[in-house]
Amino acid sequence: MRYEGLQVQPWSANDVEYLLTLLRCSYQADPGGAPPGTAPFFGTPVDPAASSAALDRLPADLARLVGAVRERAPRARVVLADYLTVVPDSGEGCPALPMSAEHRGLAAHLGRRLAAATAEAAAGSGAELVAVSRSSQQHSICAAEPWVTGWVFGDVLAGGVAPYHLNAVGMRAVADLLVEHLGR
Repeated sequence: MRYEGLQVQPWSANDVEYLLTLLRCSYQADPGGAPPGTAPFFGTPVDPAASSAALDRLPADLARLVGAVRERAPRARVVLADYLTVVPDSGEGCPALPMSAEHRGLAAHLGRRLAAATAEAAAGSGAELVAVSRSSQQHSICAAEPWVTGWVFGDVLAGGVAPYHLNAVGMRAVADLLVEHLGR
């Protein structure tokens, strides 16, 4: 991605295989819940070591990104927002989160590591942090008011949902958190 002559590598939870891990864990528990023809992709085994290695690199990668932004825009206010809580820390499952107890534990652990890596990057780079993960702890997939979709597929191009992404309530909540933070 280019921003006025500056090449910046965008970052997402996909870069640490967090969402891919969630999808593959759910597929193992409920292959019939995935669209036809997705077995070659979702059926691939979960690779916790790949996620762990990517999470080890994440603070430095994000800090470099913040540094690149600051180099280009020295007076910019840089804010990092971590990823929201998807899997409840309680270890409990629900129909919207078909996973084995082992996979729920792995997914919750990866979510906590993702939040910690983002916080470390913010602290190390001088960026501000909006801890969406903390604010969304009571709004995981299995909560009464989830901020994320569960293991459900819709036609994304037609306005449908993708599994384990923000829902409309979550989008609004995160936007409100960012607006509140920026108003300080």
